[in-house]
Amino acid sequence: MMYLVQRLDETPVITCVQPTNGVTYFNAVLPVNGLRGDLMPYLPLFCEVFTQMGTHTTDYVTFSQREDLVTGGLSASATSSCFYGDSMTSETSVRLSSHCLDRNVSSMFDLWGELFREVNMNDTTRLQTLIRQRAQELANSVSFSGHLFAMKSAARPLAPSAGYSEQFGGLTQVNFMKQIADSDDIDDIIMKLNEIALYVLRNNKDAVSRFALHATPHAMSEATTSLTKFVENIQLSDVVGKNEPLVTNSLNEEDFCSRVKWNDFESSIPVSNRTFHDLPLPVNFTSMCIATNTPYSHADNPALRLLARLITTKFLHKQIREKGGAYGGGAKHGDDGIFRFYSYRDPNNWKTIQAFKDGVKWALNGDFDQENIDEAKLAIFQSIDSPVSPCNRGLNIFNSGLYDVTIQQHRDRLLDVAKDELVDVAMKYLKEPKASSVVIIGPQEKSMRNTS
Repeated sequence: MMYLVQRLDETPVITCVQPTNGVTYFNAVLPVNGLRGDLMPYLPLFCEVFTQMGTHTTDYVTFSQREDLVTGGLSASATSSCFYGDSMTSETSVRLSSHCLDRNVSSMFDLWGELFREVNMNDTTRLQTLIRQRAQELANSVSFSGHLFAMKSAARPLAPSAGYSEQFGGLTQVNFMKQIADSDDIDDIIMKLNEIALYVLRNNKDAVSRFALHATPHAMSEATTSLTKFVENIQLSDVVGKNEPLVTNSLNEEDFCSRVKWNDFESSIPVSNRTFHDLPLPVNFTSMCIATNTPYSHADNPALRLLARLITTKFLHKQIREKGGAYGGGAKHGDDGIFRFYSYRDPNNWKTIQAFKDGVKWALNGDFDQENIDEAKLAIFQSIDSPVSPCNRGLNIFNSGLYDVTIQQHRDRLLDVAKDELVDVAMKYLKEPKASSVVIIGPQEKSMRNTS
């Protein structure tokens, strides 16, 4: 992989030369950990409307036409990611992305620059339309992706990044968007969105933003020049442009200084948490999450990841889908150190929760052989070794500082996992978990009937 880190004084820019077939790709991370707590629920809405409201000099229709003419689209999203080395450390940010033909790269950054300098959040009619549209999309998505909402809700109290992820894209956000869609106080919403815009786009000088470019060798120079001009014009740093760019081959800890270590979070995690969301659905979506505090680089993470695959294919599939009648179900272990069970479009709920617990007992008994382990390893390696498109190469470094050496260590550990180790991690983390959380999304009457 050919990539360099150019430093426009305080601002790191990863330039990754790739065979992108005449297309330039742009990514940005704008940390927002310092955003006021009362504004955080509005951050996903801000990201949703940021590129759709137009600016003070260009109405949204004309801006959209310009965007379609020279780019493949401008997008923004609110995210919270766990540090690969510590489940209690996270970075909350706004992430931007866009791409265009090489010849249009200057025009693409002109669009971003105009949005940063003069985005218009004051068009009441347009904003109300986008709010209602987004609220309806979120409400409709629950019936199609309820298992994802259940997992987010169950994981929320177990890790800081999981808490923000649920707030930004879980049932909390669904309910919040419904609330403001029904609200008559559009002026208060506009005021909050303008405050977010001021913080994220102009005044957030206490955090280091990061940028990435993917382009062919002959296009990289122009792309870098256009990005440098963009950064200077939006005044992201008080000193950008005063010194020659410093070129290195890696990011450093200062580039991720916006990460927050939540020192008191672990002591506040509830030992047991149960939540039922009563929604007018014909089926249930269930999840049980267990906090293991074993993030990506932890020595036990690969074994737990492999164990989740084994429990899914060799136990839960039969119990939840074949016997229980659910459309699907399984287990997965995340990079945030949370072990997740889930079911999808499930006629049962508490019966399924018991199946999750029985899956742990199955693992403790070691009811699997070496052939099962090898099959699970092959399935996982098929996923982690799948081809990476040129526009995504190096983004693991850009997004989280995760270098190839750490990824290789994870692969080596995964390859070396033996049966005894799988039983050991089940005993250590799953038999008597330090903290767990259960969530059921579904109709109240079925919940009452199944627990009687």
